[in-house]
Amino acid sequence: MLNARGVPHRLRHIGRIVVISVMQVDLERAERELKLYEDENSEWPPIYETTKPRGDEFLISVVLFGALAVLLDLSQGSFSYIVEAGRVSAAKMLWEGQWWRSVTALTLHANFRHLGGNALVGVFFLSWLIKDAGAGFGLLLFFAAGAAGNILTVIYEGMPHISVGSSTALFGTIGVLSAFAVLRRRDMPWRRWILPLGAGAALLAMLGGPGERVDFTAHIMGLGAGFLLGLPTGKLLERHAAWALISQLLAGVGAIAIVAISWALALS
Repeated sequence: MLNARGVPHRLRHIGRIVVISVMQVDLERAERELKLYEDENSEWPPIYETTKPRGDEFLISVVLFGALAVLLDLSQGSFSYIVEAGRVSAAKMLWEGQWWRSVTALTLHANFRHLGGNALVGVFFLSWLIKDAGAGFGLLLFFAAGAAGNILTVIYEGMPHISVGSSTALFGTIGVLSAFAVLRRRDMPWRRWILPLGAGAALLAMLGGPGERVDFTAHIMGLGAGFLLGLPTGKLLERHAAWALISQLLAGVGAIAIVAISWALALS
């Protein structure tokens, strides 16, 4: 720093102590420059406050997966036809343009064991997403990332790909949270902000890695879609605006509308 300011000096290392030596005529200037440097960097590195999800954020997540449990019960009873109408089907999506299946499939599950596994992890991550993004944007990102992941999977794998489940949205949620973490660390050295990417990859390996009856491609696509959606959304949410409450309400209504319209098209 003294070099940059043109102050002649010499450094000596005595153990862990660094001694700065300057000429007597430069002493006052060196002290002034060092004081300015300390004042300018007094709040570096920035401290980011992290809080755990509150009860209402957890409740929203539980209600969502509770609704999926009700839908699963209906699909295994008198309304079994909704599975055929709503599941991801590459043939129906690619050849008949039924892209709404990318949304409806997120609300369907093969059985209660399938739903329970997704809910056990999904409630936790969705609660964190709602804490960071708000209820409206949290739900909208959950379904948008999941739907985008399903579409990318169909395009990549082609026919005869068929699937159901909210796990694509779950990994989309992890992708969004990873993007938010990168944005919070963007002023830090690259080794610090790259950590969330590694964390997301590690969670993918632990929770959704290759295995029997595991749609690994959909998990990767969901994670990637969530990350790409999370970057611009995170920047948008950083801007405190007077219409923040209205935007959350609109996003929440949008999330509900996307699911409702998709099911209306599926059952029409």
